[in-house]
Amino acid sequence: MKHQSCGAIAGALAALLIATVPAGALQIGVRGGYAKADGEIFDGSGSLGSGGLYGLVGSLPLLPMIDLEFAYERYTADFDFDRVVQDQPFSTDAEYLDHSYLLTAKLSLVDPAGTPFGLYAGAGGSLHAIDLELDDDFDLPGFDTDENEFAWHIVAGLDLRLPSLPMLLYAEYRFQELDIGDKPRFNSIYAGLNLVLE
Repeated sequence: MKHQSCGAIAGALAALLIATVPAGALQIGVRGGYAKADGEIFDGSGSLGSGGLYGLVGSLPLLPMIDLEFAYERYTADFDFDRVVQDQPFSTDAEYLDHSYLLTAKLSLVDPAGTPFGLYAGAGGSLHAIDLELDDDFDLPGFDTDENEFAWHIVAGLDLRLPSLPMLLYAEYRFQELDIGDKPRFNSIYAGLNLVLE
């Protein structure tokens, strides 16, 4: 239920943004890459290490040099869960699953005339619907494995406009701090392809 509420709010926001897009200005696309976590997500999780992410993206211009991007991403990581439960040690394999909804404002920093390349940076926030799935069928007293949390992030990237096609390639780095546990930090790198609707 928490995940449905988080997704419904994010979906309504995305629909509102898309409804305000000027004709021919929308970009839609996909992206994928890896993220590395530093810090505990849940008590007993330890650092998650690296995991794969993929997502869907929509982007629209706000000002001549600023774009507003909405994205959905799915991130997973496998790890060893180790925690004391009722004075007894409990260990099992586990999976961390994060459905995230991100809103980012991106500023064009370098966009040389006559070239298809551009550099940009940006910042924003995100909502995260988080699941912790344990391999063993074990009920942990007082332990919530289903949470919604907020995070902030900064990004920097390089994009390439394909001259003969209505498409944009990009590679991006993101630093993100999640408001959960001991505020773990994620370093993500990914590549994407957007269709430019002109």
